[in-house]
Amino acid sequence: MTRIMAALKTRVLTAHLGLIVTCALYIVAGAWIFQQLEGPRYEETKSRQLEQIHSDSERYLEQVWDIVQNNQEFLKASHKKELVKKIQTESKHRFDKYVDSVFTAHRSFRHGFEDDSPSWDFVNAFFFTTTMLTSIGYGYVCPTTFFGRLFGVVYCLIGIPLTLVTVTSIAKFISETVFSMHYELWKLWMKYKNRNREGNGNDEENRTLFGDNEDEQEILDRVRLIRFPPIVVF
Repeated sequence: MTRIMAALKTRVLTAHLGLIVTCALYIVAGAWIFQQLEGPRYEETKSRQLEQIHSDSERYLEQVWDIVQNNQEFLKASHKKELVKKIQTESKHRFDKYVDSVFTAHRSFRHGFEDDSPSWDFVNAFFFTTTMLTSIGYGYVCPTTFFGRLFGVVYCLIGIPLTLVTVTSIAKFISETVFSMHYELWKLWMKYKNRNREGNGNDEENRTLFGDNEDEQEILDRVRLIRFPPIVVF
């Protein structure tokens, strides 16, 4: 077991760990840069569009109120349809402008203006960089500034290959480590199994993968035993 732990420690403290740390730092650094490039613009635009929606809504309601006040004679039950028609006709411009403001805002912020809607804070920026490097791209937030989009292009051109190399390295590390651990355990088991056999040879022979006096099927069974755990891990 000491040999297994030493081998595992040696494998961990290699390029595998370096790639993982590099990829993680790359994601964190990218998230911070995106937050700095897009965050202020996002909040400013969102605040401005909310103010525009509120302003257009107030102007539309004021115009409707003025129309009602200037046409008191239509408040009677028999003339209410005429009043509604007059409101629709005279306030159409204000109403259309209000609708356009709402549409423009929701086109810019596709997930609405709720308090929990995605924004360019660090958590969402981190999630954005992760989905970009894994080529998933959920689209909760996306760069809108020139420098943000330019950085996104460069970031992906470097980061996606880095991510693929890291994932490959992790898969290789898992496969090699599980193979080595299972092989060492298998040798311990064979040593224990053959300990009480007569004429079982020296210890070095018992620790070899293939013996000179083994048939083909037994060798194939041992190879299958060694190769099975990486498939399970995968």
